[in-house]
Amino acid sequence: MKLAAFLSLLCLTIFFASFLLTSAAELPRSYTDSDLQKYGNPADNKRKAVSGPKERAASGQQDQEKDYWCKEGTKHSSMVVQARQRVKDSEAAVAKKQEAADRKPGDKNAAKRLSDARKTLAKNQQTLALEDAALASLETRAYRKNVPPGWLKCNTEF
Repeated sequence: MKLAAFLSLLCLTIFFASFLLTSAAELPRSYTDSDLQKYGNPADNKRKAVSGPKERAASGQQDQEKDYWCKEGTKHSSMVVQARQRVKDSEAAVAKKQEAADRKPGDKNAAKRLSDARKTLAKNQQTLALEDAALASLETRAYRKNVPPGWLKCNTEF
């Protein structure tokens, strides 16, 4: 009985000792005012954006890259927007010509105009698909070259 009590007491002692040792090692570090005065506050370290000629040249090259990706992204985005607008206009024209053809079912000219409007709509939809693919290709190329996503939208805050 005494041996069992001794062993259980020994196990509890070892458990609490190991718990105290591991929990003390995992405590977060705290810094005193004297530490901050000695080593300084990390937020106070303001680094110059460009300090030497090599960094200025790299910064200039980076600005050129930003401008290139901004122009390309803007060009492709505007082409997609224009293609979407043409599709929207074509859809409206098809709807209008469909109503005209429905009012006069025997009119061959109305049927021809409706057919032409549908062909134009199909052509504009294909153009939109091509423009979307070109924009996706540009985004993929930029991603592979590790270009920040904001550069394609001229958001150069990165």
